[in-house]
This record gives sequence, C-alpha cells and structure tokens, in this order.
Amino acid sequence: MSSEVIEFLTKNPVTYLASVDKDGNPHVRPIMFVLEQFGNPYFATTNTKPLYVQVKAHPRVEVAAFDPKKNAWLRISANVVFTDDEGIRNDVYQAHPFMKKFFTSFEDPKFEVFTLAGTAVIAGCEKKPPKSYTLKG
Repeated sequence: MSSEVIEFLTKNPVTYLASVDKDGNPHVRPIMFVLEQFGNPYFATTNTKPLYVQVKAHPRVEVAAFDPKKNAWLRISANVVFTDDEGIRNDVYQAHPFMKKFFTSFEDPKFEVFTLAGTAVIAGCEKKPPKSYTLKG
C-alpha cells in the first residue's frame, strides 16, 4: 500500500462503495475510511445492513473518493476482506466517536471491520498519467 493512497483517504475520508445485490443490481453508498493499520485502509459496517450481506455474497467492490482541492480521484477495485483481529477491531472502534453511537464495543456481534485487497488508482484532470498501487488486504 502506498502512503499516497492512505494520505488521499485521510484527507478525503468519505468514500463511495459500489457493490451488487443478489440479482446483480449495483448499489453505491457513502462509507467512511476509518484508519490505516499495517498499510491497509480499514472501514466498518454493521452486519444488519444490506452492504454486509452484499459483500459477503459478492466480495468484489469498487470504492471511489474525490479530492476537490487537487481535482483528483481515487478508485479502488478490490475484494473485501473482513478481519477478526481484536487489535485492529478495537483500533477501528476507538478511532471515531460515532462508532460508539452504533456499537457497544469492538466485541459487539454486529460490528464488522474490513479492508480491501486489490488495486488502487489515483488520477486527475492534469496530464499526468494515473498512478496504480497494490492493496494486499
């Protein structure tokens, strides 16, 4: 993972995740980048939402973010990789106060934490070629 990808996500934490439902229909929703651990970006959701059901059934997703100051965007094409690592789950839970509105602790059975394994591309309107990065998940 490149520090450029993490920097982009840190400055633009609201991303848009595209998944597909059981019938193959696309669904896009905002989801917040929470933190980086061991070079991987981490996100959180609840297993009571359609997002969770969709990515468990079809883990291939795309995530996009836009940086209006640089007129650049990030697109990640990857597989969702859920983690049971208690340290990472606790760090994600502690990272943002809004987590405590939805979950009782990092051990809450509804709390799900995931990262992405695939390719990230940062591009923009400038004449520079896009840069690709590997996410190992």
